[in-house]
Amino acid sequence: RETTAPSAISLAASKGENFGPLTDEKPKAMIPIFGKPILASIVGIFNDCGIKDISCVVGYKKESVTVPGVRCVDNDQYDTTGLLVSLNSTAAQMNGDTIIAYGDVLFEHSVLRELVEVDADITLVADTSWCHNQSDSSGPVDLVVGSNRPNFQFKDERITDLVEITHDKSGADVHGEWIGLIKLSESGCDIFRAQMDAFQSEDPEAFAQASMAEFFMRLIANGVNVKILYVYGRWFDIDSIEDVSDAYSMGDNR
Repeated sequence: RETTAPSAISLAASKGENFGPLTDEKPKAMIPIFGKPILASIVGIFNDCGIKDISCVVGYKKESVTVPGVRCVDNDQYDTTGLLVSLNSTAAQMNGDTIIAYGDVLFEHSVLRELVEVDADITLVADTSWCHNQSDSSGPVDLVVGSNRPNFQFKDERITDLVEITHDKSGADVHGEWIGLIKLSESGCDIFRAQMDAFQSEDPEAFAQASMAEFFMRLIANGVNVKILYVYGRWFDIDSIEDVSDAYSMGDNR
């Protein structure tokens, strides 16, 4: 059957607190890696995979976000609210299959292609390599627990149900690290919008500060099925000046 390419949303409103002078005049999504801004690399990966309808949530130094082919959506509350508010600002763009990506995460083309192929309403991508090479990051890491452990012998067994997102690195049942990449089907978009509206109505203060991980846990508590696509490596989180240097060792893999 013929399929329409997904649209995409990049969440890139924040300054980034660990980049020193690199973010004096631009948000972290515009820091150059491989000779071009992180956001431009993400857009290039989307384009290479046939995704041309791309929205980007901007906030800090938004006038500096000048990546061609991107529709900018303002979140002027970026400095006092959580990521869920950024995503909610793009509710009008969430139609049909939609990929949502953090604006400071680089991922290989193959990861995106695998995600696009998943037939589910809500899917997040988790990297199982964390379990073997645990992050030394002092900050919180979004770790996932699935209903089944990943089995890379069989592709079908790399997709399972999300049970929990936790920051507890000591958990024996942790199966991987969420990499900030999501796919929604048309029904998944409807679910996200309805759940965001309900959350905002019920508890505006909690909604304003909520992280995406907290929202996923709310979805599960409300009986919404969320899938995990397990991958092994093939992505890089740009979260500090040190990461900018380390990214070059990853290379521009496709």
